Amino acid sequence: MTERHPSRVPCWAPRFHPAGYRAEHEAELTAICTQATRDAGPLGRPREALDVAGHGLRRRTGLGSHRSARQVVGQAAPPTVAVATADSVVNLASAGISHKRARPYRP
Repeated sequence: MTERHPSRVPCWAPRFHPAGYRAEHEAELTAICTQATRDAGPLGRPREALDVAGHGLRRRTGLGSHRSARQVVGQAAPPTVAVATADSVVNLASAGISHKRARPYRP
């Protein structure tokens, strides 16, 4: 019987946590990820590792149960407006360029 090689998943999943949090809890994060992926199948390992990585991203971005939806939307609104405005400017500029080259519509 062949021996199973340990999964490399626990190596990368804790890296998504903020540096300070990772330094304080790295042993615990690695143990949790190793335990969660040990008996998981080939599809379960990445899923469990992505759960740990997702927790890290939530910690890094400050999204969690301690914040209200109003705070999250309030922080997301300015970048969303900036992206939407930039997209509109690009669409208007490209429409103006293509409009000059377009043939008139004749039914």
